[in-house]
Order: sequence, then structure tokens, then C-alpha cells
Amino acid sequence: MSELQTIRAKREFCEQGGISRLAEQIRDIATTMSEPTVDCRLCYHDGEWFFLVGLSGYDLDHKGFWGASRFDRHYGKQGSRDIAHYLFEHVMDAIAEHAIAELQD
Repeated sequence: MSELQTIRAKREFCEQGGISRLAEQIRDIATTMSEPTVDCRLCYHDGEWFFLVGLSGYDLDHKGFWGASRFDRHYGKQGSRDIAHYLFEHVMDAIAEHAIAELQD
């Protein structure tokens, strides 16, 4: 992934509501879940962003760039925002690592 593609990924995330929208999704899920904690993942693949919740065994096809974490049902506004930011930064780090590897080849 080139630097231009990295910038495009960031722009697309922001256009889709970015951290605020993702944090809102996390809060909505946290208020309705019955489990004490749940795994979550953010993925960027082929120009699309995906947010997935639940066990990860069924969706880790190793395509795209992933960020993973977990949250509990007591996450409020700040906790949800922290997780959203962490997931996004984790994905962006994976994209950057890939771009560096491409430059070294």
C-alpha cells in the first residue's frame, strides 16, 4: 500500500464518521450485550472499512489490515472512544508496516 493509499484510507475512515461513529457503535453494542466482554475488530480491505464484534475465528482471512481489541458492557462515552481510537491506530500501524515493507523490497 503506497503513501497515497494510506492517506486515502484515513480520508475514507473520516468520511464514514471516523472515531465518533465507531465509538457510538461500540457504546450501542455495550449497552445491549449480555456477555461481560466481547472481542472486536476493525478492518480496512479493498477501500472498505468493517467493524466486527464477537469471536474472531470465523472472519480472520488475513486479507486487509486489522486492529483488534475487546470491550465490556460498562463502556461509556470515553471508554468507547478510547477503543475506537485504538482500533483505528492499530489498523493504520498495520498499513504503515506494509508500506515500509514494500519500500524495502
